[in-house]
Amino acid sequence: MAGSGFLGLFGEGGLAANDSTAKNTLGSLVTSNEGNTYRYVKIAAASACATTDGSIVQLSSASESAWEVTPDVTGNLGAAATDKVVGVAQSAIDTGNYGWVLVSGVGEVRTDNGVSAADYLVGHGDHEADTMADGEEEQVFAFALEDDTGTEPHKALSYVFCL
Repeated sequence: MAGSGFLGLFGEGGLAANDSTAKNTLGSLVTSNEGNTYRYVKIAAASACATTDGSIVQLSSASESAWEVTPDVTGNLGAAATDKVVGVAQSAIDTGNYGWVLVSGVGEVRTDNGVSAADYLVGHGDHEADTMADGEEEQVFAFALEDDTGTEPHKALSYVFCL
């Protein structure tokens, strides 16, 4: 039957969910037939910005149990947000809304226009990843499979491992 399988577990919006009310349990994990794993999260209402496709997200506070995340590293939640990237948005998710983020597998990650294939990636700023520098090993969440694109928003196909 067309449309059946794991996609039914994501709900009506699928991977592009932008739910104003929770349609799944926060923190729920679902693995696709391709082996990618996704987590259901809430974008913190206090975030100065929403996510876009490929945005990195970090915990909005040190409490991982809430699974409230933010792409807003430098704005309203900059001081409260952790430096641990916990996923990569697969679509636009408005502030205060719920959706799915890639936590393990292959997907596009927004970058700062300085990423080359084989670079290890860390959170860099709002939405973006950058090449790991010395002393940032504990912050690595992905491995670039290609150079990032030359056009804004810059992205690189990457292997993500936030689990």
